[in-house]
Amino acid sequence: MSSYAHQDPPLARRYVAHRPVRVLLWYVRDLTDSGLDFLAYKHFAKLSDAPPRDAWPNEARDFTPWLSKNIDYLSEAIGIELEATEIEVAVDSFSADIIAKAVGTEDRVLIENQLEGSDHRHLGQILTYLAGLDAKCVVWIARHFQEAHRSAIRWLNENTGEGFAFFAVRVRVVRIGDSPFAPVFEVVEKPNAWEQALGGRANEAEAELTRVRQRFWDSYLAKHPGTFPLARTSSVWIPMLSDGSVVLSLYVASRTCGMFLRGPRGADPQGLDEFMARHAKVLEAAFGPSQPSSGGYYYTTATDIPLREENRWDELIEWMESQRSRFVEVFGAIESGR
Repeated sequence: MSSYAHQDPPLARRYVAHRPVRVLLWYVRDLTDSGLDFLAYKHFAKLSDAPPRDAWPNEARDFTPWLSKNIDYLSEAIGIELEATEIEVAVDSFSADIIAKAVGTEDRVLIENQLEGSDHRHLGQILTYLAGLDAKCVVWIARHFQEAHRSAIRWLNENTGEGFAFFAVRVRVVRIGDSPFAPVFEVVEKPNAWEQALGGRANEAEAELTRVRQRFWDSYLAKHPGTFPLARTSSVWIPMLSDGSVVLSLYVASRTCGMFLRGPRGADPQGLDEFMARHAKVLEAAFGPSQPSSGGYYYTTATDIPLREENRWDELIEWMESQRSRFVEVFGAIESGR
């Protein structure tokens, strides 16, 4: 029996974020389609909230790096594809959490994070960052928003000049029973007609970026056939062990490309942590020390060759293939000896 809510967080989040009741209906359908007697299956689990710090203990060390690598969750919530470009950017005596851009534009997007409720200090910082970073779009993320701060966001949207946009986004962490955590981003305040103003440009740019990625992966497979299945997304996953418990994720983005180790979708991160600890000596000898992120990513390596520079694709492909081959070699030795 498969359960999408447990095994496929990207799919699960679409239902959890917008249609919580349908999570249960989907789960029921899954049981029925699996040939099980649903009426005889008497164990049900509630969708429950957990404190965000259960998933990300530290805002700066855990949540901000995780969000910068998983910004598609936020993109989906606000309806615009974002690409993180910088984190912890110094502005006077403060540090802006994440600077992103709307794909296909040069519009800077400031993302300010809080794992607790909104407060006056962060509102003041946001206004400081606007001037210091020349950003016209702000996404303020918090566990919950005071009405005064929602009113401030509404006022800014109604009274600032054309091209400015302010979002208030609530972050939640949910789970079904003892399943892995699933992040949920809920927009509680947004500018009027934001999707109409920017969405058209971004959707067109997203389609073009998808075509560029597909051409890149096709070029990779032309040089190294059979390395991975045909792909058109930003990343491809290659199992490193025969049981699929460790995956090498190759990713391509507009400004940087690289790869990192992770577990399969829906896997218990503790199992991966234990595996990495057990084989740390071999892995660190091959790839150097690695500090896991809260998202469970290990041994990240990247190059500053951007996807957009097609004249450097041969160089990028050979770099990625040499790194991939090294991972395959090391994990082959680990599997044969474990």
